Amino acid sequence: MISAEIPEIQAEVGPFCRCGCVVHLGNAKPKRLLATSSQSCPGRTFWLIQADEDCVIKFRVELFNLPCGNQWLKIRDGRSLSSALLSDLSGQPGTVPSQVNSTGPNLLLEFYSDDITLESQVCDGGFLAEASQMRLIKLNISAVQVAHSVSSVIPLAVLKLTSVHIAAIFFLSGLIIAATILGIQYVFRYRKYQVAQLEDQDSLSASSTNLQMSARTQSNATLLSEVISLTRMRPLNMKSRQNKHTRLRESVDCDRDIDEEVAL
Repeated sequence: MISAEIPEIQAEVGPFCRCGCVVHLGNAKPKRLLATSSQSCPGRTFWLIQADEDCVIKFRVELFNLPCGNQWLKIRDGRSLSSALLSDLSGQPGTVPSQVNSTGPNLLLEFYSDDITLESQVCDGGFLAEASQMRLIKLNISAVQVAHSVSSVIPLAVLKLTSVHIAAIFFLSGLIIAATILGIQYVFRYRKYQVAQLEDQDSLSASSTNLQMSARTQSNATLLSEVISLTRMRPLNMKSRQNKHTRLRESVDCDRDIDEEVAL
């Protein structure tokens, strides 16, 4: 017995959605069961699943059996037949992935079973699936959009590159490398210049200190020699002065003797 023909599942799906309808998902009922069979709904049947604006739809096929080649179940990411095809189920279970997620709030489900299969019990097919909505974080959506835009722009930019662009890129790269090398060399030379300038200042200060010390030594030696010479010259002057006084006294005495003789 096909699962879509089970009374409990039929009651859950409802009589109005058994052969196609618009399924609304929301906070009140975020999950819905979908099921049908080739006996109940021959031909082409559509289900449009709608979720809230800030949600996506997770569609999981629990059971399906589509044994004949003219039976299939197609899941599209959108609300029209031109939307992207997410999954195409046919054949026995387990041949294809049984769960897909939409990128927006709409999902289109298309089931097809040819009328000729009704004559053969071997081609009886159907499916049982569950649709639920998932709320998305806006930050993740923006990040995915940015990553997708960047990944789509980069290949286009690479394709537009010509030989002129490549030459310009190499030229600019060479300029950047040369400027970097010159900058490093300038910093190294400026550092050496600062070190040499500091060494010159130290040598000048040391030489000026030595000159001051030698000048002080010379001045002290000069003063000492002058003192010694003055000390040596002082007794001679004293003796000459004493001799002068002695001679003066002798001359005065002689004059007195002469005057006395004349008086007599």
